[in-house]
Amino acid sequence: MSMKTKVLLVDDNLAVPNIARLFLLKAGLDVEVAGDGDAAVQMLADQAVNVLITDMIMPGSLSGVELIVSTREHYPDGKCGLISGMVDGLIDKLQGNLKDLKILPKTFSKADIADFVRQLGERFLWSIMCLI
Repeated sequence: MSMKTKVLLVDDNLAVPNIARLFLLKAGLDVEVAGDGDAAVQMLADQAVNVLITDMIMPGSLSGVELIVSTREHYPDGKCGLISGMVDGLIDKLQGNLKDLKILPKTFSKADIADFVRQLGERFLWSIMCLI
């Protein structure tokens, strides 16, 4: 029996993840939304997630990149996706273990986000049980 892929979308502009959530629900995925990195850490501590997609710039103590770095420190094999409205030159700025990070530029279509999550889910499937 296959289980649904569980996706956590993190973005401070809740319109973005909420719209993406609707697209992904229609694609048959289980989707949660967090408004910032701190809320995402709490959600990740409470439930298993297969795919984490986060915005780059957010309020709170963690940016999207910091959330990914923190997650990868606890789960070195974990892979995440980044969404950003400022993609130009971003890939060149990523260093170390972030060089393999997949980035989806904003604004995206429902087909773009569904394909992005499928790529992450199939190629980079991972589970987070808790962050300490």
